[in-house]
Amino acid sequence: MSDLLGGHRTDDCAKAPGLLNPEGKNLCYINSIIQLFHAMKCTRDLFAGSFWPRLGPLTAQQFDDFMKKGGSIAMALRKMFHDMQYPHPLLSVEEFKKALVSSQGFQYLNNNSQHDAYELLVRLLETFSTALRSDTDDPISDLFRSSTRKRLQCQSCKRTTEKTESSTTIDLPITNPDLEECLSAFCEGGTVTRTCPYCSCTHSTEKLLYEQRPICIISLKRFRYEHGESAKIRDLVSFPLDGLDMSPMMIERHPNEITTHVYKLVAVR
Repeated sequence: MSDLLGGHRTDDCAKAPGLLNPEGKNLCYINSIIQLFHAMKCTRDLFAGSFWPRLGPLTAQQFDDFMKKGGSIAMALRKMFHDMQYPHPLLSVEEFKKALVSSQGFQYLNNNSQHDAYELLVRLLETFSTALRSDTDDPISDLFRSSTRKRLQCQSCKRTTEKTESSTTIDLPITNPDLEECLSAFCEGGTVTRTCPYCSCTHSTEKLLYEQRPICIISLKRFRYEHGESAKIRDLVSFPLDGLDMSPMMIERHPNEITTHVYKLVAVR
């Protein structure tokens, strides 16, 4: 399973209470995602109905509409956040799991097996983004979805082409025992085989740039494939608890635009 690191651009993080993992239930993969969402004020506010990233404070009608679109999963998550305000040793995510397995795309969780927390997180974000998106607002994308700009420079004619993609996570190869060095090497890219649209040369230099949202999710690629077989990478990777500066790999901004790209670690899975 990939390592999962969640970073948030503010210091307003809550200490998440412990959640029960009944014997034989294997609910720790759900527990970790609930605690990740609860630890950040922006996601607590989102599902408590008090604040959206772009709209600001919500009216009662806007919140009702949000709950209807978010469905049973959003309602169950809101109830979990409410219960976590008054923690007790028997607080469990079993009701939240029932809401999950009754929803489209999550029926695979209808057993007591252990599942991948990263896969669940991505599915939840995509589900909420689809359900809550409107013509003018997409609160999940405003918080989580980053844009990746691939910049290719032809080694022959030196012209550049760019392609922009969006994703809720950064899937990072492990190339160094230091996370910041892994990020730097990943963004620098290297020589790739691409046909230049201007001169038909097949070799270009690739560089990646990001436009990152307030929450940055990094998944470390823990498997490599050699000779048709997969092998797990067990190397340790160090990372800062606070002060992860991603500014060098960000898309260029207007000089007068002040945007912080320094992240604080919220969770590791």
